Amino acid sequence: MKKVIMSLMILFGLSASLHAETNNFLHKNFWEQKDKREHFTGSFILSSTIVPAIYYNTVDKKPTRTEVFFTSLGATILIGWLKEVNDGTGRGNKDINDLDADVLGALLGAFCHIEYRW
Repeated sequence: MKKVIMSLMILFGLSASLHAETNNFLHKNFWEQKDKREHFTGSFILSSTIVPAIYYNTVDKKPTRTEVFFTSLGATILIGWLKEVNDGTGRGNKDINDLDADVLGALLGAFCHIEYRW
């Protein structure tokens, strides 16, 4: 569990430092944007859905909680990144700060499901 907490701290620190001069998730206007709340909510739901899908659908060897956490986190962030790539083609509003909301939602969704469901 110490590795998970340390990884979360690193991710938050990187996110804050990379977007320190822009509208990062620590900025008060970040959560006032509907798009950011939608990214956060979608990532939270997706991540907390991927966790049981991974854990209960493995046949041979049950993965550890850490493996499930990081697999869920990676898959959710990848889907959020692909959504931003799609938005960049002119089909939506491209904003790199949406990835902050995706990461936060994915972290919270996976963490809550792992800690409170198992």
